[in-house]
Amino acid sequence: MTNKTPLLKYNIDHISPSFINQFMLDPVKATKTKFEKIQDEPNMNMFRGTCMEKFVQGVLQKQIDPARAESWVKEYLSNKIAFTNISDDDKEKELDNLLGNKKSKGMIKNCLETLEDLEISDLRFQQKYSALLNKTKTKIVGITDMECYSKKLMSQVCIDFKASMQIRELSLDNKVQGAVYHRFTNKNIYFLKCSRARAELQPMTGEDIYEGLETAVHIINIIENICERFDTIDEYYKCIYPFKKYDRSEIMNKEIKKTYRRLFNTQENYERSKK
Repeated sequence: MTNKTPLLKYNIDHISPSFINQFMLDPVKATKTKFEKIQDEPNMNMFRGTCMEKFVQGVLQKQIDPARAESWVKEYLSNKIAFTNISDDDKEKELDNLLGNKKSKGMIKNCLETLEDLEISDLRFQQKYSALLNKTKTKIVGITDMECYSKKLMSQVCIDFKASMQIRELSLDNKVQGAVYHRFTNKNIYFLKCSRARAELQPMTGEDIYEGLETAVHIINIIENICERFDTIDEYYKCIYPFKKYDRSEIMNKEIKKTYRRLFNTQENYERSKK
């Protein structure tokens, strides 16, 4: 019995917490992205959180003047296709989400005010870690958003930023990510979820960490078993098609349908249906 990850068959020597969660939500899409390198089309969900995180980090490191929020955000988004390709109305809504308006403070300000209230010091950003969970063979590699000491919480903490359209309770994917980060850092884990209207700091409990690690191990075992049992990814696809998720992008839906028709020899039927 070897301790090497079976994913090496596909030249993959590690996975990320986000891949574990993506596979849990949509195995076909996750497999295509990771194993076949099919890149999804960009959307604002990918950039909204990154924009908030980069600005907040810059302010805390005293590299960005918080008074420059509007000009900085507009400049950051100016070369992002996901932003430039949407309508003017949608652009205004996205800017309101991040910067606020007369009725709300916006994600960025809500985030900064919450962090100020925590009285943080000894800040570290973008720390890279790796870990191997029990009963798995595949290394997990991830990067934390921020680690610091909080005088208010009286502990060393790891905080993950979430730019959320709606703030909800901790989801299973939050628990998986947070549990892995706890394994990385051995620190108390918090999710700072920021919407246009408010921010909420959500702690991970011991039970959350246990559930997250248990789920992560289960998902990794499934991924490893796939690589061990199937000679090719196509053989795996044949076992799980059809599989449809509501949140797939158009490009991913087309790619998945194309694979389905190729595997099951339905291309001719598809061509006839278009006539």
